[in-house]
Amino acid sequence: MGVFEFSRYRYVEAQQDDDGKWFLTDREPYEYKNLADNIIHIASGQETWQHIAGRYYRNFPKGCRLYWILIDFQPDENPVIDPTLAIPAGKEITIPSERTVRNIIFNDSRRRYG
Repeated sequence: MGVFEFSRYRYVEAQQDDDGKWFLTDREPYEYKNLADNIIHIASGQETWQHIAGRYYRNFPKGCRLYWILIDFQPDENPVIDPTLAIPAGKEITIPSERTVRNIIFNDSRRRYG
């Protein structure tokens, strides 16, 4: 799979409204699931979502760009406003395994269109 195959917009569709303006359909995030191979990471206070994604997803092209998977997957209800800011020390981050990312999150069965 290439870099674009791991885009968060892989499963959206471009559509045109009645005025001829183009837009993307909503992206359906893959939310938290209690899976046996989830990884728990405790933030050091120096890391960002991109740093953590780069560490755990280094086998993917530009793994640090997969930070949005981590954000979507967290079991808590606190939204991440800026993924470039350091995560508070001690915060527990639930990381879906590489198997989950490859076989579930980027599985074409999630495609809603075409």
